[in-house]
Amino acid sequence: MKTNLHINLFLSGLTLFIFLSVNSFSQINWEKFENNPVLEGESGTWNQEVYHPNVIYEDGILKMWFVGYYSGNYQVGYAESTDGLDWEVFPVPVIPFGQPGEWDYFKIPCTVIRINDTLKMWYHGSTNMVNNFSIGYAWSVDEHIWNIYPEPVLEKGENGSWDESFIYGPSVYFDGTQYHMWYSGSFNEWDDQIGYAISSNGIKWDKYEYNPVIELGEPGTFYDEWVQAGPVIKQNGIFQMWFGGYDGTNNSLWYYFRIGLATSTNGINWTIENNLEPVLDVGESGSWDDDALHFPSVIIHDGRYKMWYGGNGNSWKIGYALGDLVTNLSEQSNPIPEILNVDPCPFTNRATISYRVKEKSQVTLEIYNYNGQLVSTLVNEVKKQGKYEVLFNSTVLHPGVYFCVLKTNEGKQTKKIIKL
Repeated sequence: MKTNLHINLFLSGLTLFIFLSVNSFSQINWEKFENNPVLEGESGTWNQEVYHPNVIYEDGILKMWFVGYYSGNYQVGYAESTDGLDWEVFPVPVIPFGQPGEWDYFKIPCTVIRINDTLKMWYHGSTNMVNNFSIGYAWSVDEHIWNIYPEPVLEKGENGSWDESFIYGPSVYFDGTQYHMWYSGSFNEWDDQIGYAISSNGIKWDKYEYNPVIELGEPGTFYDEWVQAGPVIKQNGIFQMWFGGYDGTNNSLWYYFRIGLATSTNGINWTIENNLEPVLDVGESGSWDDDALHFPSVIIHDGRYKMWYGGNGNSWKIGYALGDLVTNLSEQSNPIPEILNVDPCPFTNRATISYRVKEKSQVTLEIYNYNGQLVSTLVNEVKKQGKYEVLFNSTVLHPGVYFCVLKTNEGKQTKKIIKL
């Protein structure tokens, strides 16, 4: 009897150990900002309604690309903030709608990341915004002027495939070598699931052979009708995706979506966290976001998880939520080595520019104005491996936006700097 008790206790302990080992991810708690929304549209303008935020942080500034909607047209807007709450919107769309007949007449931004000196955007586009989505690509060096790749970089599947109707909502993560994309696909325009693709350059993509990687939930879950790809970051070796789920509560298209969390170690096998419940729910009846939460943007900033999301009550607006503290910042989303820094920024007359050289290299450090004209060469010589600093004296320059460009054998990196 005692032996059997010992065996039972051992097996119970082993089962608990295995369970805790497999389910060791700690759920992230979210709290909505009490004074939401943080970004609203302007009545009668190109951004009467706003949603689909894409936020990155660089050079001390939070930068957001979003959808502005008015009178049936969808355009891409841009805004900046220092605290994530008060946003200054660029006065005109940075990507206007296209020409009639173009495959991407409308463009909806879904992921924006910077790789070295280039901003890269993946978006879904359509001729009619109903059932003709494909995924496109654009790039920029200055936030406002975008170059559009002329054709889709990923299209719907063949007849009979799980994504034969359309694909949309690309979420892209760059690991330093390879691009990973998770995207939404539909079989009959009403049962969206999530697929996976990889690329070496962000343009030519190979779909995973055994898609979809996240399927519809079991009946009774909040994502048993639709599940949509959302932003993906990687923290402590774990991919985290904030996806959209719909359970058919309201038959009106795009409404009553809520935000869930899925995690994965390889980007293919995913676990839905939080006991199959949403991690961010719609607001109380009568609130500005009581109808739907849509396509969030999540980053780690100042040691916290931060989320901006599209919310709908009677019109689309953008809200903000604050997540848990991050205890280990060893991995950030889309990590890029920091080899160039300007302090302070903005500055008045002087700034210290620091940079790193990995191996002996010809180094140039130059300052360009907003029109792309060279105004100062600070370094132009061979440097050994190491860290360097140079004082930038800008007393002869007018206040405004400039670009600091570092070129080494590793490549080129650019930082926007502002003289007050």
